[in-house]
Amino acid sequence: MKGLLSPEPDFSSTVPYAWDRFFKQAGLNKADERPHIGIIDLSASQIDGELIYWAGVEKTSESLSTHDALICKQLEIGACSYAVLPYRGDVDEFHKAVTWLTAMWLPESGYVTVDNAFEMEIYYPPFDSGHQSIIAEYWLPIVKQKAVIDVN
Repeated sequence: MKGLLSPEPDFSSTVPYAWDRFFKQAGLNKADERPHIGIIDLSASQIDGELIYWAGVEKTSESLSTHDALICKQLEIGACSYAVLPYRGDVDEFHKAVTWLTAMWLPESGYVTVDNAFEMEIYYPPFDSGHQSIIAEYWLPIVKQKAVIDVN
């Protein structure tokens, strides 16, 4: 996926494709009532803004069969502090809220993003069958910015 900072972002087509592929391979219904979790892997090497995007749901004991476990990878997210941006609105406008978080809020916050971490998108039910309206959160991994002291 080419993200927001890429010269040629393609997330508006690659992210829906990732979700379609996940639900098809996992044999799950898109209207599954568990939150849908999108993971943006910042730990992978990036070339020209290329990012790895994982689509999934939280695993419960009854949610994935043995067959599903063979085609799905489990991803464990380590402990981290996050800035969490709640969002309710048009799916096509979600990227504007994320851009505001990273370009406007973050530089003024006293925090910086964490290298080698995961950003998360969490989509909550009820899911709009037309995929136009969403209830979501964007989780940005952050750490307090270290003070820079000028010593002469």
